[in-house]
Amino acid sequence: MSTSTLTTDIPTPAPIPPSPNTPKPVSWKLKGTLTIVAVLLVAVAVFAWYRLRLPVQPDNQAEISLGTPDVWIHSQNLALLPHDLLQIPILKSVLTEDFLYFYQQDVDWLSLQGAIRRLSFEHDLNWSDNLLKNIAAAPADVYLWRDGTHALRYWALSIERDPLLTVAQQLAQMKLVADRQITEVGRIKVDGDEIPLLKIALSSQRSLVLAAHGKRLVLFSDSAMVSRDAGELDTNAEAFVQTLLAKDAKARGKLINDSQAPELSTTHAQTVWMSNRFFAQGYGAFMPDIQALRFDYDNGRWTSQANTRKIHVDSRIWAQIPAYAAWCASTSIDWTQVEAALKSAKAPVDQMLESKALESLAPTGAVCWYTEAGDDVSKPLFIGLRTEKSTLKTEDLTALFNWGVSTNRDYYQPIREIQAKKRQLAAQLQAVNDEIKALKKSPDRSEMQDLGKEERAAREQERSDQLAAKKVEKEDLKKQQDDAREALIAAKQKLDPEIKAAEALTTQQQGGFTTIKRTLEILPTQSTNPMLAFNNQVLYFSPSSPLVERAMKVADQRYPNVQEASKGLIDPKAVTLLYVNPAKVATLMTETGHDALPQKSLPRLRAAFDYHMPSRMSALAQQAPFAVTLKNASVSTGNDTTAWQPMIWHSAP
Repeated sequence: MSTSTLTTDIPTPAPIPPSPNTPKPVSWKLKGTLTIVAVLLVAVAVFAWYRLRLPVQPDNQAEISLGTPDVWIHSQNLALLPHDLLQIPILKSVLTEDFLYFYQQDVDWLSLQGAIRRLSFEHDLNWSDNLLKNIAAAPADVYLWRDGTHALRYWALSIERDPLLTVAQQLAQMKLVADRQITEVGRIKVDGDEIPLLKIALSSQRSLVLAAHGKRLVLFSDSAMVSRDAGELDTNAEAFVQTLLAKDAKARGKLINDSQAPELSTTHAQTVWMSNRFFAQGYGAFMPDIQALRFDYDNGRWTSQANTRKIHVDSRIWAQIPAYAAWCASTSIDWTQVEAALKSAKAPVDQMLESKALESLAPTGAVCWYTEAGDDVSKPLFIGLRTEKSTLKTEDLTALFNWGVSTNRDYYQPIREIQAKKRQLAAQLQAVNDEIKALKKSPDRSEMQDLGKEERAAREQERSDQLAAKKVEKEDLKKQQDDAREALIAAKQKLDPEIKAAEALTTQQQGGFTTIKRTLEILPTQSTNPMLAFNNQVLYFSPSSPLVERAMKVADQRYPNVQEASKGLIDPKAVTLLYVNPAKVATLMTETGHDALPQKSLPRLRAAFDYHMPSRMSALAQQAPFAVTLKNASVSTGNDTTAWQPMIWHSAP
């Protein structure tokens, strides 16, 4: 079995000879960086369960915490990173050589090259046109942070290169008084030297920040990362830059606050580290035991590890999942955090929260996508295990379902219009009251003394007329408010039967399962009606009721489960994190792209999708199904203790 470790204190498990029916494990050379894709799709699964953001303490305009980057890349030669990623055949097939040239044609990269070229010419610095390219072919660290959409928008590059010694000296001596594109945003001290932080404007809305000292250079993707609202240099950013530029490698190695982060002194050719904040996309409550992922590249081979606490995933869950899935992910679930979320959302499930019924569920969940008729990416199947001591009652699940699954509420449109009219009238009435209050105030005496008797009388009469008109307007608005109240009551009475019908639930017994769903479909035009089904062992939920009905057949042994259909790929004795059928994933992604990019309304994006994606998806579909497992689920000893252990990749024959 192909395994690897990234720390010397965790022994590599001895190889286990495969049985004739056991699929062969895959080396990272074949499947390694699929983890990058995997964790992103796992995040999509977690989206549908619950949104829990991990806290950060930003002190800059970018609203990021510099000490806790979400992704860190340590490279012995940054320029070779795209090339090394493409050593994995599947990525080379899917991405093609375009991946190598994409960032060379990136707008920001080209703008930075232009700025450096102009800076060199106007300040007589004699920098070569290949300066950035030469600098990039060196040891470097890249730190990346998420923005509000969870995309890795912000980054900082720290690099060490001999040519930077001259660059740093020239930057420190530059005079930028009349330069519109390059400005100095502050100065910091590094190893006793005072160096400038330079802001390079790439456009009216985008600017970089650059600092260099000795052989080291730091580049920030956005000036907002180092500045406060007033434009001043942030003290945290100042300390961050000082550490990045320091000669002391040990100090730089402790830059990341996360205890799971490896030291920057690693000697691997390429290392990519991902925090739970990134690959869980802020939904860490459903991935509490996997704190970080790490990928290393050496000598043409990628290896992977997960930083874990004691994993609580119950492998029996795979026997409860319908076969022929495109993608399945299993994860631990911290139900206490889910309870906290329900409390903060003021969910009307008081009885369930008081009895701590959720905590009696097994700390295991799974999510799967399928490509059968009617299945799509917006309708996954969620699976949860119950324990023998489960105290969760039917009325608890009914209350939770009723709160969580709303109708489309089209019948509320007349009510919404009246409510909007009421809000408008309230605002108008408040404005009139303010005007009446102002008119009732006595005029300024000094101003009135300068006026003649007739003009003063005219002013008083005008104010009196305005006050009378405003009082009439006020009464009219109050009458309109009364009419709106009566109209709202009448509309609710008229729609009451329709509202009750749309919000009604149907609870049935189907075999050994209790099922809950809306009596009327929540989206009649799209034939969508979410469904919850449960028995003493398992819970199923999906926006697609046919998918839940398919899952219930697994318990009755009228439909195969995914563990059986995998033909040994899913090991019941190991902790299986992922099961992927690339051919079905390709189908799912293609159908999703067609649905998300209508040809009429989005012709350009649809044309680009139709041009680029078929060949990529065809290459993906050629790959065999595979699974990712952890060999040792209880490698750590305490709730707050984590350890790195290898992720093992198994491929079907």
